[in-house]
Amino acid sequence: MKLTGKVGSSFEIQFAPSLDDLSPWYHLGIVTQTINPQILFDPLGPGKRFYRALPIPTNPNPVQLVWIPAATFTMGSPTNEPGREADEQEHLASITESFWMGRHEVTQGEYMAAMLSNPSQFVGDSSRPVDRVTWQEAMDYCSTLSAREQAAGRVPSGYTYRLPTEAEWEYAARAGSATPFFFGDDSRLLSQYAWTVTNSGGSTRPVAGKIVNPLGLSDIYGNVAEWCFVEGVGLPAMQTAVQPAETRVCRLREITQWDFVLYLRKEPRVCRQSRPDQTRLVATRQFSDGQSASGTRPRQSRIAAPRHDHPS
Repeated sequence: MKLTGKVGSSFEIQFAPSLDDLSPWYHLGIVTQTINPQILFDPLGPGKRFYRALPIPTNPNPVQLVWIPAATFTMGSPTNEPGREADEQEHLASITESFWMGRHEVTQGEYMAAMLSNPSQFVGDSSRPVDRVTWQEAMDYCSTLSAREQAAGRVPSGYTYRLPTEAEWEYAARAGSATPFFFGDDSRLLSQYAWTVTNSGGSTRPVAGKIVNPLGLSDIYGNVAEWCFVEGVGLPAMQTAVQPAETRVCRLREITQWDFVLYLRKEPRVCRQSRPDQTRLVATRQFSDGQSASGTRPRQSRIAAPRHDHPS
């Protein structure tokens, strides 16, 4: 295929098996234009596929944000997966727009800089995730951060920070995997990737201290719990999930509440990726329609509430 554009620009390459309106587009790769035009080859090999190149906007905060490409994935968990719950039916879910997501949870230092307060139980290090934050307080933080960054010209026009939906969270957590963890199915390896009840010492730990997932996201498991964009609203279990209509592209992490962890997650299963366990922010484009949808009932997402469940 031939890519035409400005040298130095970045594009997300997607493919579809047909040009039918119902045919989903799949992520193929990210390319930075080095010459114009530039010839690209499909790593999937020969086959009848259609391609498109979507320009990736300039990262408003390369230190904090990771680009998450749109795609269709299988959300939920198989019936034979240990610790599976009844509402985790496997079904196709489509993330219709790419977005930026925070590399790690919102830290206490970041929260204090925006809200001028720190509700956390585990203090003493501003690089720890903020905890003991309600869903509404997390939403307020998103609004305050959006207003500050927009006024300073540090986010693209029309973009805002928000919480991720459950579908977005699970898609980013899985990073293309179909196993209970993005690194496989061996929970004995979990301590390399997460702070849990077995290695945390009973408190939260500074963010980004464990191995990241293939998309570059840290603390996908353990450390804190996370809020999702909308609670208690979802699509039927087998219906394709879509990204919220009012969002388009960025994510940070938000905050949950240590007090809520046992209530939200009664089972000692903090770390499976078919349910979000932490909270982050998403910065995304706003549209007029304020509705949101996800594949199953949203619970928590990348916000910060210490979670110290046992690994499954």
